[in-house]
Amino acid sequence: MRALGAVAALLAALVPAANAACPPPELMLAGIQSASRIQVEQLGGESTRIETPLAHVPGRTLGYEVQGLFRVNG
Repeated sequence: MRALGAVAALLAALVPAANAACPPPELMLAGIQSASRIQVEQLGGESTRIETPLAHVPGRTLGYEVQGLFRVNG
């Protein structure tokens, strides 16, 4: 029982840390900063996803419905 209590206390201590803001990794930021153009897509939920093993389907990315699109140049 003491081991279970210790695990519960440890998990309770970790929960606030898991919810804290986390900046994106430097490697991801470097790729975005060095790009001449980027495209950010807002994708639909899992319930509307169709299975497409890397096949291009208009209006979808990896099977997810594209609901919004934002492009940045330069």
